[in-house]
Amino acid sequence: METTRLSLGEYWEVFIKNEVSSGRYGSDSDVVRDALRAVEER
Repeated sequence: METTRLSLGEYWEVFIKNEVSSGRYGSDSDVVRDALRAVEER
């Protein structure tokens, strides 16, 4: 799988870290993939 680097800014970095820390997601990548799937479904 290819790696993509993103610059999201502090707000989203903290948001993603909080989602992972809460146990809702296993990794930063899982958060981003879930968000992209939600956009795709619109």
